[in-house]
This record gives sequence, structure tokens and C-alpha cells, in this order.
Amino acid sequence: MKQKLLLLFLGLFFVVVQVMAQQKTITGKVTSSEDGLPIPGASVKIKGSNTGVQAGTNGTYSISAKAGDVLQFIFLGTTTQERTVGSADVIDITLTSNSQALGEVVVTALGIKKEKRALGYSVSDLSADELMKNKNTNVVNSLAGKVPGVNVTQFGGSAGAGASITIRGGNSTSDGRPNQPLFVVDGIIYDNSTSSTGNTGTDGLSRSNTTYSNRVMDINPEDIENLSVLKGAAAAALYGSRAADGVIIITTKRGSEGSTSVDYTTRLSTSWANKLPEVQTEFGVGSYAANGVFDNLNYRHWDTWEDGKFDHVMLVSTSNPADKKDLMPNEPYDCPTKPFGGDEDFVWSTDGKQVVYVTKKKYGTAYATSTNSDLYSYDIASGKTINLTDDNKGYDISPAFNSKNELAWLSMSREGYEADKQDLVVWNGRTKMNLTKQRDDIHVEGFQWSEDGKSLYFTAPVNGTLQLFNVNYPGLTKMAVNIRQVTKGDFDIASIVGQKGNMLIVSRTDMNHAAELYKVNTEDGSMTQLTHVNDGMNTALKQSRTERRMIRTTDGKDMLVWV
Repeated sequence: MKQKLLLLFLGLFFVVVQVMAQQKTITGKVTSSEDGLPIPGASVKIKGSNTGVQAGTNGTYSISAKAGDVLQFIFLGTTTQERTVGSADVIDITLTSNSQALGEVVVTALGIKKEKRALGYSVSDLSADELMKNKNTNVVNSLAGKVPGVNVTQFGGSAGAGASITIRGGNSTSDGRPNQPLFVVDGIIYDNSTSSTGNTGTDGLSRSNTTYSNRVMDINPEDIENLSVLKGAAAAALYGSRAADGVIIITTKRGSEGSTSVDYTTRLSTSWANKLPEVQTEFGVGSYAANGVFDNLNYRHWDTWEDGKFDHVMLVSTSNPADKKDLMPNEPYDCPTKPFGGDEDFVWSTDGKQVVYVTKKKYGTAYATSTNSDLYSYDIASGKTINLTDDNKGYDISPAFNSKNELAWLSMSREGYEADKQDLVVWNGRTKMNLTKQRDDIHVEGFQWSEDGKSLYFTAPVNGTLQLFNVNYPGLTKMAVNIRQVTKGDFDIASIVGQKGNMLIVSRTDMNHAAELYKVNTEDGSMTQLTHVNDGMNTALKQSRTERRMIRTTDGKDMLVWV
């Protein structure tokens, strides 16, 4: 009995040894035929079984198999290779790419390639052939009707007109929110925004942008190899809030091995209007505002309507009046400026070599809301014009030269403040000097150079009246600027007419008297009435009594009023 058990044990032992002798370890390396680099993650399995391994980071693998087993080498996007195990213990394999195997591969966020069936979200993929079926020059328009859940709206039919694209509808109703997806071209984010009025995804206001183009239009559809549309928040998670409306990933064509080939495609299209509608040309267009009114101020300023015509400064030869020269040729701007500008908006220089004029180079709403007018100097000899006040963003008006060819004007320093402090500025051709900047209580209403050109007389408000002042102009000297009030009283110096010696001729008025001309002594401020045009009317009318009073404001300040 013992002999039989021993023989049975020896028989089983030899069978196991024989089976184990048939198994052996096969090693090797998986590389790419394109660049010879290792392919990490390639699958190596025994055909017809569940035994398999994956190649390491350096492309090497190790698997146990017996002679006669068939090893399959598999990697996404390549042709599967098979090798039969023989006597060799090392099997190296080179895998070649297979474009057909990529048919179900899509490009996801940050250019990662995955199999479509392995994704947990919706991705639509379009090939170059599909995009080029309708031969559209705008890539966005090529998506119309080809991708489910994608709505494409073209802004207009003109050449270069843009288009809006929304994925699964608009996500926001905010005014100006484009609701358009993020574009990524070869890993680079593209700005495909347009200047939209309204909300692209929720109303039709964006159709007003018929002249705007999308920047994706710059991409030649012929250069695109693949286009993937990522839908939903999960698809665009890696791009953050910029991809809240989806992502469109574009991969362009690259060079490949093989013979050189050149593809040439051209297209020419023409169109014309069969009929044109009759339109009115008297009134301009408006702009649709959020509250449903037209808010484009299509007039120059105040109550002056824009009629398409502009006032310009003209030079006319005294010997040949027909010889006229426009100093602002083809410019859609006014001089004098509207609505209050007059002949104080342009002046000859003392030496007769230049003309300085005032204009505001804006139009429509921008003109009506801006206070940035400038002084322009036109050189008679060269015909060139330069902006003298480009550095100042407020009003620059009323230019006037003195006998030394030095220029003075009224200036406000800030844009958009029509009632801002107005200063008196002088320019000697090299440097500018603000003579009233240091006095916050002075707002210059009007001015005139003195006869000798060394000082200026100006009017400014004082306690509810307009009084006469004098300020010296130091020029290039180191003298201090000195401002002196010449007149005082319950009256207004409405304007300065002229000067003779130490006497000024001014226009004066008050609450009981219409304007008359007065002579002012510039030394002591004494005044003598020169004209008496309104004496008869003043005698017939009962004169009212006026007085100044101070009242307390709600914020605890004293305010002067006239009673």
C-alpha cells in the first residue's frame, strides 16, 4: 500500500514540475513608431485569457506566459500588435498610430484626449470634413445645425459680420452678458467677445451689431483638424468661471510624415440688393436704452440740432475774396463751438503768422456731455495745425494775444464739470502759467490784456456780484503773481470794453438798472457813468431796495442771499 501511495505522489510531482517548466517570464519594451519614445500605460495581455499587465513609465513590461501563448499589445490610437511566445524571453514591440482608432476619441479640457465612451459628460466632436461641408468663412456659422444644443445666430449678412453662439441656452439675463462659450485654440484661450448691446442669450438686441466681427473669424476653417464642443459645468471645470457657458476646443492641423503636398482652396461670392427701401435722411438714429427710450443725444449741445452741417474757420484773401481756405477741412466739428461760441473762439496772433481757434472734437452724446474743448493753432506758412491744450481735459476757450504775441485763455482743468472753477492761463510760446490757480475763491468770467501786455483785467464773482480784478503776468521773471480787486459794490461788471491809460471802459448793471457804459479808474476803482440810454426808464420806475443777508444752511454753513 505504501509503495502505491509513493508511486502516486511521484507521478503528481512530475506533472506539476512539467507544467511549471512550461511557464516563463516574458519582458520587453513598448515604443512608438513615430518618435521611438516609450509608450507608458500600453496594455500587454495573453489572448483568450484575463491575464494582462500595463507597461511602466519607461514602456517596459513583464508578464508570465508559456510557449505558444499569443501576446496582444494594445494602446489607444494605435494598431494592436500580436506576438507568439516562443523560445525568446524578451519581446520588444513598436506600435504604429491608427487614425481610424481615433474615431471615438475626443479632446477634453486642457487638450486631454479620452475615449468618448469613457466620459461622464456630453461632448460633441466635429472633424475638418464636416466643418467644410458648407464652406463658411466663419467657424461659428459652420456649427449651425451640426451640434445638438448649440444655437448660432448671425448678426447680419454683410461681409465680416459676427455671430453669436449659445450652448443649451443663456445662463444669465444680465445686460451685456454675452452667454457665449470659451474658445480654446491649440491650448490658447481666444477672446471671441463683441461689443454687444443687450443680452445675446435672452433677447435680440445683439443683432444691432451688424458691423462687429468675432475674432474666431480670423481662424481659417481649412486649418482646423478637429473641433470639440464641451457642454455643462463638468466639461469645463478646469477653465473656471470663464467657461460657465461651455467650451469650444479647436485643434489645428500640423505637419506629418510622408510626401509633401499642397492643398489650395479658393472661393468667390458676390451679392447685390434687388431693391432698396426708401429712408428718411432728416433725423439721425437713436440708441435703445435699458428703460426703453432713445438716449443718444444726437445734437451738438443744448437745443441746437445736428443737421449734418458744421461751422468752420475760413481764411479769405482781401485781394481775392473768392480765394477761401478752410482751416478744418472735412472735419465734422464746429468752430465757433455750439451753442454759446462766437467770434471769441478764433483770433489772429499779433505777428499775423497763426490763427488760434477753439473746437471740441466730439460728436453726438459725447459732444453734449463733454467739456473738453481745445485751442488749435494753424500756422499760415506751413499749413500745419497743432493742439495747444492737449494736456488739459476741461474747457479751453476765449484765446487772446497781447502786444508781445503772448496768448491767454480761460481754462477748466477737469473733464465733465461744466460749472468747475475757471482759471486764467497765459502761454509765452514755451511755458504755460495759471495766474489764478492759487485762489480757490476766484472763477474768471471774462478778461482783457492791458495795453502794455504786462497784466490782465478780468471779472469774477464776489458775494453775488461780478467785480473787476487785475493780475500781473511775471513771464520768465521771478516776480510773484499778485491779484488785486479793482471795484467793489452792489453791481455787476458785465464786460470789459477797452482801455485808455489808467482808465477802463466797462459795462455795468445792477438789480435796478439796465446795462450802461462806465469809466473805471484802475488805480482806485472809482467809476463815472458814460452813457445814459436807460435814464428815462429808470426815472419812471420805482427803484427797489436790495440788501444782502446771510442764512444758515441745513449743514450749518452761512450762505449769502439777496433780498
